Amino acid sequence: MSGAVEVGDVRLIWTTFPDRLSAELWLRPLVEAGVVACGNLFPAMGSVFRWKGAVEVAEECGLLMKTAVSRVEDVRVALGRHPYEVPAFVVCGVEEVGPSYLRWLMQETREVLG
Repeated sequence: MSGAVEVGDVRLIWTTFPDRLSAELWLRPLVEAGVVACGNLFPAMGSVFRWKGAVEVAEECGLLMKTAVSRVEDVRVALGRHPYEVPAFVVCGVEEVGPSYLRWLMQETREVLG
């Protein structure tokens, strides 16, 4: 990556967990390692979905992570320790990011050093 950072370098990643504790335990090592800059937890979120031929209703914890495009694969690898058999993994680009937030995010994901 060149010295300049751009909005195209940012990704949002969405996944869900059975509860807040499992989401926090999964997320914390990613933040500590600089894989994601942060994650927002949405506990007690209701979900309705089809699973193995049946419609299920469950309470889950949603997790929205902010990271650099270069770290998406590291998050994908971490899905190996996700508690769900088929975890949600939705990656989105962004259209606009405030300059100071962008610098912070890239520094925290080890994209800009110094």
